Amino acid sequence: MDFLHIVPFLKEQLMTIFSYKITYDTGAAPCIQNNLFSLAICKPRIRKCAKIGDYIIGFYASSVSQNNSISYIAKITDKKTFKEYYKTHSERTDCIYDDQLNLLKNPFHKSCHIECDLKGEYICIFLSSFCFSRFTTLR
Repeated sequence: MDFLHIVPFLKEQLMTIFSYKITYDTGAAPCIQNNLFSLAICKPRIRKCAKIGDYIIGFYASSVSQNNSISYIAKITDKKTFKEYYKTHSERTDCIYDDQLNLLKNPFHKSCHIECDLKGEYICIFLSSFCFSRFTTLR
């Protein structure tokens, strides 16, 4: 196999690791509920750019944990648009937009967050993860 054939193969095998600091651990971003782990709000750049097979590591900000410990490490196993997510997961805490992208009543985000949330375009779903959040119910 020559080099030109190897490059596309290697590109498909490589994953990206994204990380960010969690400044509020409310159980919404990430959301761990009913044995499903998701990132549907906040972090729009990560949600838009990350691909299935990539990893996300959430670190606690010093305002949440003095030692900046890890909240979770998760592998993205699926991505859904807001419309798809609403149709299949409207009962979830982090499903705060309907299928017309209207903000639903929720305790996390207000209208000033709409533009930022929707820039992410996708909801990341994780089936493989290590969670250390105080809201962990995933086993």
